[in-house]
Amino acid sequence: MPNIFAYSYFLIARFFLAFAWLRCHKDGVQDLEAFLRENKIVTRGGPKFGVDEKVVRVSMLDTDDAFNMFIGRIASIK
Repeated sequence: MPNIFAYSYFLIARFFLAFAWLRCHKDGVQDLEAFLRENKIVTRGGPKFGVDEKVVRVSMLDTDDAFNMFIGRIASIK
């Protein structure tokens, strides 16, 4: 069973694979990769993978501490 985290406008599914996909439903955010970069979160934008700009791919190949930092930064976005 995956860990699923929901923070206001984001839904994150961590399936213990190399990558997680994140979609944003926040009004006014058209380019999620740029929006997250402004919030110190590095991702790969959806257009690189054939999907729209409101989707990003997040690397999960890191430590639990890095994942917890990622979750903390997502949770702090208003």
